[in-house]
Amino acid sequence: MAKSGWEKWKSKKKREVKNKAKKSHWGYFVVAILFLAGGLAIGYFGARYLSADDTFELKGDKVTEFVAPQTVEYSDEGISYSFLGKDLSQSVKITTNMVKNEDGKYTGTVDEENELYIIYEATEGRCKGKTLYRVFRLQEAEVN
Repeated sequence: MAKSGWEKWKSKKKREVKNKAKKSHWGYFVVAILFLAGGLAIGYFGARYLSADDTFELKGDKVTEFVAPQTVEYSDEGISYSFLGKDLSQSVKITTNMVKNEDGKYTGTVDEENELYIIYEATEGRCKGKTLYRVFRLQEAEVN
C-alpha cells in the first residue's frame, strides 16, 4: 500500500528532527547544565540569606530546679520566634499542666511526683511542628 502525501511529509519531518537532535553540539548540554547548577546555587544561597535571622528559642531558663517541694508562681518570659523577618511569637501554641491566673502568671506545685512544664509549639513558618519545653522540677538528690 502506498503512503499518502501526509504520511510522507510526517515521516520526513520525524527524520529531520532526529537528525537535528543527533547533530546538537555537546556545548549546548554543558551550558544547560551550568545554568541549572547556577540556578540551584542562587536559590540555595538566596534562601540561606533570607532566613539567616530566623529564630525559635526560649527566653529565660529551660529547666528550673527547686530544692524542696513548693508552689511555683511563674511569670512567663515567652519565646523568640521570627521567620523571614516577621515576628510569629503570637502564633505559638502553648500547652501546660500549670494553671494560668488572670494576671497571666502560671502556678503549680512541684513535688516528688509532679514535674511542671510549659510546651511551646510553632504552628506557622519554617519551624512548624517543632516544640520547645520549659520544665520545673525538684533537684535530684546527690548520692555520695
